[in-house]
Amino acid sequence: CWLSLTQIQKMHKTYLKPLCLAGLGLSLTVTAALADSISVSGDTFMRSDQPSVISSSSAQLLAGSLDTDANFRGILKFDLSSYASDTFENISLNLFGAADDATSADALSTLSLYALNVTPDTVNADWDGPTAVTSWSNSAGGVLGTDFGPTLLSSTTGDAGSFTVGTALTFDDSAAFQSALNDAAGGTISFIITSSSESVSGVRSLFRFASQDNTTAANRPVLSFTVIPEPSSYAMTAGILAFGVMMIRRHR
Repeated sequence: CWLSLTQIQKMHKTYLKPLCLAGLGLSLTVTAALADSISVSGDTFMRSDQPSVISSSSAQLLAGSLDTDANFRGILKFDLSSYASDTFENISLNLFGAADDATSADALSTLSLYALNVTPDTVNADWDGPTAVTSWSNSAGGVLGTDFGPTLLSSTTGDAGSFTVGTALTFDDSAAFQSALNDAAGGTISFIITSSSESVSGVRSLFRFASQDNTTAANRPVLSFTVIPEPSSYAMTAGILAFGVMMIRRHR
């Protein structure tokens, strides 16, 4: 049956106007950044003194150096396929201690995080190459500016000699970090971790982080961020509700 203009006006005051306003509020709420986090989808480490050794099944992810001048670099991969149309902000990568390295010197080292420019096979990557059939630029664990970087995404400082199980080291947000994730949205992103101790001869500074295969799930690498949904997903809702309000007012 048809409603009279008076009935429509009454419905507008009692039901439709509050509903439309609530709907607009909901639409605006959708635009807010949503906090989220994902676990590492693959990781490994490589070492210069044993270049062909594959460490992908290890419960630890190593980064740093030995007093014999052997260097260790960590590789991590994250799946961003669920975020194809999103924008990333407030990013952090958290790594947690898996074991003490009591023989490391009590001295601060800086760990640097870069995006890999090649897609690694985290099952087979080693110091010789990122996959079982490809090599790094000069077979030396990757070259800054070619295999990874050159832009530094983030860095963190810690003391490997006092780094304990469950302790966290965090790579914090930066414009470069955001840009790297936004460029990789909808696919995968891979990182490499290097240490300032690589350039210090005769000093042991080895960080033992929990890897994807660590039995303590809470200590595995985690990438956290906030995401802003694609504008088109809520713009249509806002437009429809605004049109509804306009049409109701025209009948007043």
